Amino acid sequence: METISSCPICNIQVLTVELEWHANSHFDDDQLQRDMELAHQMAIAESSTGTMNDPKRYSGSFTSDSNTLGASSSHSGYSRHYSELLDEQISCLIGAQIRSKVQEVEGGIMSLLRGCLESEAGSLTSMISGYIEHHQSLSSEDKGWGCGWRNIQMLSSHLLKQRPEARVVLFGGSGFVPDIPSLQRWLDIAWDKKFDTIGSSHFHNKVYGANKWIGTTECATLFRCLASARIVDFDSTESSDLQSHSRTIVGIQKKMGHCGSQEQYTLLILDPGHRTADLERSLRSKKGWQRLVKRGVHTLRKPQYQLCYVDPGIASLEEMEQLKDINNDSILVRF
Repeated sequence: METISSCPICNIQVLTVELEWHANSHFDDDQLQRDMELAHQMAIAESSTGTMNDPKRYSGSFTSDSNTLGASSSHSGYSRHYSELLDEQISCLIGAQIRSKVQEVEGGIMSLLRGCLESEAGSLTSMISGYIEHHQSLSSEDKGWGCGWRNIQMLSSHLLKQRPEARVVLFGGSGFVPDIPSLQRWLDIAWDKKFDTIGSSHFHNKVYGANKWIGTTECATLFRCLASARIVDFDSTESSDLQSHSRTIVGIQKKMGHCGSQEQYTLLILDPGHRTADLERSLRSKKGWQRLVKRGVHTLRKPQYQLCYVDPGIASLEEMEQLKDINNDSILVRF
């Protein structure tokens, strides 16, 4: 017997098996897209005439008549319309986004990792983060291109659990980690809000529905639109393409030096390319887990690396405007 469910957006009853398709169709409405594009064009036109319309910034002479005032009012109206359409998109997405499927680990991955670190012998000091879920890439969904999205999911799982202020604003206050298609929609919305306009142009301002690799910049853009995030660039004198595999750093370990030798540091990471079952098995047995989790300095062979981290607290409206420029507060470290 076929079951019936109500659409969370329009409340129309549809077959349960068709609910996801129906809800997603709200985002693909041709008229809504045309309105968005028209409002966007008018908003650009408004900004380009802003200098003339502001007498404090315009040093030349000008005349105004009813037609000019009418045009200005029209531009302002379209700008408001564009903002309203964005709000409508966000409202629809909050209701239609889908929770990401993640393999449950009894006791939690980080608790298992803590046990392994505590069992190690030697002069070692470790510092690890709190709760975090391991989201693995799946061959049927995102193998080969989804590592960036999976790292966003891992970081989101930590923020939702450990930071109450982030839980309120992330993904519309849904309280869960969305799947990749939903995250793609959130990134598209961030671009529509003019976050990282230069970076968005490389994707033609749209990533939803595409099997596209994303990097640290796109991760930061998504979080800057919802909360606040920053990028640290580690750069050598060599040039390199930054498109590469990404991982989530969950801790760091220090090994004390002996007889004048230097201290050694090792990153502790979760790799979306690893299977959660394999990671759990190695941590529980305390065998082979170092190979999956530890990354020493000698493994960092690329000339360039980028790090994205999320600031504590929530950005104000004024700070949000500054965060739209991804390079506005990035940190560069030369080595």
